[in-house]
Amino acid sequence: MEDKKLQIENGNFTRIVNPLIDRLIQIPFKGCELAVTLYIIRKTYGFQKTEDEISLTQFQKDLKRSRQTIVTALKNIQLVKVARLVKKGNAKGASNIWAINKYYDTWELVNMARLVKRNDKPSLTE
Repeated sequence: MEDKKLQIENGNFTRIVNPLIDRLIQIPFKGCELAVTLYIIRKTYGFQKTEDEISLTQFQKDLKRSRQTIVTALKNIQLVKVARLVKKGNAKGASNIWAINKYYDTWELVNMARLVKRNDKPSLTE
């Protein structure tokens, strides 16, 4: 990649407040939850939007992870309220609309062992 492309003067940056990043790096994410969270931030704040329509195929292609891995990560970050599903897509080609919950004080971080497992058990045991 050209060095010029790595300059913020060329518009290649995502504007996000430091306290949000500080909070994200404190979370003991597992799997690809952090990658999925950063991807949603990139697709939203990176384009001066608060939410964006992002398909599972986009997640898969750009994050180079399996569909099941992406689905599990999305469920997990929703459970702890780091991200939210704004609107569910439909069968006519519209994808889900995703947003980051920037109000990190409302995040409900739980013991990571209680999050979604890949064996289709209940999402969160209360």
